[in-house]
Amino acid sequence: MKKQKILFLLVGLVLLSACSDKPSQTKHKLSTDEGKPSHQLNKEPGVNRSQKKEKTLDSKEKKLPDNHLELFELDDIKKIKLSYTGFNISLKTTDKAQLTVNLSSHEEANNDEKTTKQMSSMLELNRKNTAKDKKDVTIYLPKSYKGLLLLDLHNSNLDIEDQLSFSNFKLWTDNSNVIVKNLKAEETDLVLTNSNLESDSISSDKLNIEVQKGSIRTSILKGNNVTANISNGNLLAKKVNGKLDLATRRGSIKLGDIEGSAKLVTEQGTIIGNFKKIDDNVELISHRGDIKLFIPKEIGFKLRGVTEKGTIETDFNEQLDIKDGHYQGDIGPKSEIEISAQVNEGGIELKRN
Repeated sequence: MKKQKILFLLVGLVLLSACSDKPSQTKHKLSTDEGKPSHQLNKEPGVNRSQKKEKTLDSKEKKLPDNHLELFELDDIKKIKLSYTGFNISLKTTDKAQLTVNLSSHEEANNDEKTTKQMSSMLELNRKNTAKDKKDVTIYLPKSYKGLLLLDLHNSNLDIEDQLSFSNFKLWTDNSNVIVKNLKAEETDLVLTNSNLESDSISSDKLNIEVQKGSIRTSILKGNNVTANISNGNLLAKKVNGKLDLATRRGSIKLGDIEGSAKLVTEQGTIIGNFKKIDDNVELISHRGDIKLFIPKEIGFKLRGVTEKGTIETDFNEQLDIKDGHYQGDIGPKSEIEISAQVNEGGIELKRN
């Protein structure tokens, strides 16, 4: 009997020891990473921690390249030159003091050719898009900037929505298109090659225009001194005011509502003008091209004309003394204004309206 009690006691101790050494299922479930190296803890299949972090950022916002936004201080800058190739450019004004360049495209720009030169009084940016398609860029120019702005564009498009006002504005374009709402500057140079420019208004004390295989179209063209040389291109202005010195070679110039004076020269092209008011003398020279002017009946003038192999036609020949290719006469109300016409092989036509 005593031996049986001892046997039962030993069996109980063995069972109790076995139960205490067996791990619980609950503890095992909560410790699935137990025994793993530290670098494998909480690891999702196929995704490391850095990839998971990037994935979280991408889901919230697009992380743009570092060169997406450029800021330039203009404290002592008097001249800004922006050279762009292969871009769609939107130029806007801002109340901020910095020049801001914002590359709107989310494409990487690291492959673009770019240089920046900033000296004491000049800032120069050169940007060349090496991709096949044009990239969009927005340039914010401080309203407070009144120095020289030079835009040198190649194979690009430029849109200027805001009114610009400078002491000096220069635009050089090659194979580009430009839309300007209102441009005002003390001095303006527009040099276009294989390019087109459209504007609501161009106003400048001194305005120089050169067009080769392109066109300029504007509603208002105004300047104390306006010079233009059009070669294989077109200049069209609906309303013109100022002193004009215009020439065309195998191109055309069409001007409406002219107030001022003019020197008009054509090599092989065509010039058509409609005067509203004449302030000073008008000089017409036609080599092998044609000039046609409309002059209001209330404006008086003296006509002095000479032709070699060309022609001078008017609707007031009865008031002219015509002899051996020379035309002379006082037309309309008495006036000191003189219109001189010189024709080599082309033609000049003067009409009243």
